[in-house]
Amino acid sequence: MKNKNLLQNYKIAFIDQKGNIGGGSKFANQLLSNFEKYHQNIEIDYYGSLNSIEKFKINKKKLNNITIKELDSLKLRDKGIFSLKYSGKIFRHLQDKFLKNNDYINYYLTGNLNKELEKKLRNYDIVFFLWPYLIDLPKIKVKKVIILHDFMFKYYFGGAGSFNLNEIEKQNRYLDKWVKNSEIILTSNFMKSEFKKFYPNISEKKIHLIRVGPLTEHTKSLNKINILKRFKIDSKFILCPTVDKPHKNIFNILKAFFLVKKKNSKLKLVFCGAGTSIMNGKSLPNSIEISKNKKDIFGLGFVTEEELNYLIKKSEFTINASIYDAGNGSGLDAWRVGSPVVMSNIPAFMEHLNFLKVKAVTFDPNNHFDISKKIIHTLKLSKRKKNQMVFTSKKNINNYSWKNVVNNYYNLIKKLRKNE
Repeated sequence: MKNKNLLQNYKIAFIDQKGNIGGGSKFANQLLSNFEKYHQNIEIDYYGSLNSIEKFKINKKKLNNITIKELDSLKLRDKGIFSLKYSGKIFRHLQDKFLKNNDYINYYLTGNLNKELEKKLRNYDIVFFLWPYLIDLPKIKVKKVIILHDFMFKYYFGGAGSFNLNEIEKQNRYLDKWVKNSEIILTSNFMKSEFKKFYPNISEKKIHLIRVGPLTEHTKSLNKINILKRFKIDSKFILCPTVDKPHKNIFNILKAFFLVKKKNSKLKLVFCGAGTSIMNGKSLPNSIEISKNKKDIFGLGFVTEEELNYLIKKSEFTINASIYDAGNGSGLDAWRVGSPVVMSNIPAFMEHLNFLKVKAVTFDPNNHFDISKKIIHTLKLSKRKKNQMVFTSKKNINNYSWKNVVNNYYNLIKKLRKNE
């Protein structure tokens, strides 16, 4: 069979039951958009939650070779019924406590996702699970591929993390089954080493390294966005796109910023992303005094991709102080948009510098004195040096674009097809 006809009538599905509000949904969005852009010869069915499909307007995009399908088992728990307040929460409680394991009632009512997947996926040739967390292995005789972005559930970083104890135990049980019955995609050498640490007996042949590109879509309408005016940000600012989770190391950024303010009194710190809307007020040595007046810290909450691009472009630089991540998602966006990057020196982030040949100022994320020192250093850089950093990064980031990403996925699909 010739290569060009290898995937003819080959049925492929993408499953994204979570619609992760952080990088997960952006990753899914880029994967779909670029498969449509570069590989229209392959037909894909995308199954997602109604919440994420609506929030990220996936069903509004022009995706000629991709069909968007809602997961019916998630509808009642996500949206409730008749727009009644708290009805979704009530259904979620009823389904989890009384109905989940009832095989005689339709999965729409029980919320049994696995039963729905087992029914709908049985006739596909290959199924990609874009966010295989807190989901049990469905009983289907179909080739399965899981994309493991990180192993957050293996660690505790303090505070309310991404998983509670019950979820951690469940995720460990589930993933033990997944890795034995699936092909595995990892997005960095660091995450590959993490995988081998936790699952040393899985064959190397099942492991595939496919990196990601910038997660935010490129937009050209930057001058039309008045987000700074809307939030009354009227002076120079540092941008921190993030979510309010302990591994994002926000506490050390706050402590560092307080020190920086002593020499840069008019400087502002702007957070954006899910959960950041509480971060509004005055900078203190170890916290934010929540206030609407005389703010020097702004938490914008979730922003659109156009707004994020604008904020990156207008900021002094983009900062990411994470202590554990699959990669620097905000850094990838900033390198592409054209803004300096200041970031943790953790392995996954440093890997960007080596592989992509981009530029960044790095710091020890566990030392807020070092963070403040590197912030001040970057603020003092000459315009020429900043422009050199931006120019080199913007040029080299294009050496590995989403075209490369989806080509690698496409080649993996062809390889798996040949090996059947």
